[in-house]
Amino acid sequence: MSLSQNDARQQVPVVIVTYRDVYAWAARHDRNAEALYDKWAAIVRLSKNDISSLGISDGDRVKLSNSAGSVVVKAQLDKKCPHGFGFMPMSHIPNELTSYDSGKLPNFKWIETLAEAASG
Repeated sequence: MSLSQNDARQQVPVVIVTYRDVYAWAARHDRNAEALYDKWAAIVRLSKNDISSLGISDGDRVKLSNSAGSVVVKAQLDKKCPHGFGFMPMSHIPNELTSYDSGKLPNFKWIETLAEAASG
């Protein structure tokens, strides 16, 4: 998918929920598998409705942003994912979307973001 700078990008609110992924975990612990780790960790599973609302296809890149930061990851269609939610493996990537408030632990189970199609 390619977007010109003049294309208006649709932003969709998506709550990110992290989960433990055995493939990302195994790649993380293999010193020779850094690229494989990024392949398994840099994804977000989205519903068909959210992928459609974003104007992207399965496998396209999506930018997730909030006040803490932003990341660009690959979108994967997940037929079991509810509308408005995205599932991401626990890794360094969702850490970019969390912030630490004094006295509170970061929440990795409810990360509010805005999703939009990413070019490139």
